Amino acid sequence: MAFPSLSRRPSKIQKSARDNAIKKEFGQGYEHRRPRFTRPVYDFLVSYDLLPTADVDLLIAHYEEVGMYASFDWADREGNVFEVYYDEPIEYDFAVEGWYQVKAIKLKGV
Repeated sequence: MAFPSLSRRPSKIQKSARDNAIKKEFGQGYEHRRPRFTRPVYDFLVSYDLLPTADVDLLIAHYEEVGMYASFDWADREGNVFEVYYDEPIEYDFAVEGWYQVKAIKLKGV
């Protein structure tokens, strides 16, 4: 399943790499590190200025279908596809007739 195709692009996308190291300290002051993942894993914070009612309905339907336990594909502006989960429920507020302000959507890389 993929993230719904909305009529507006995100106004801001923050991408952050997840810590990829497992660290073990030893009593003599040594530290051993090894990779946690076999590939880079990213988390995203996706913001929209305003979304029309139809887009908010698509977002809510998608969230209700996958919840916070099923992964789905999400593509950034460059078309790179990432497998992600919702990290928090989607929050939105009524702005003006037919438009909603959606709080930043937190997506956690798989």
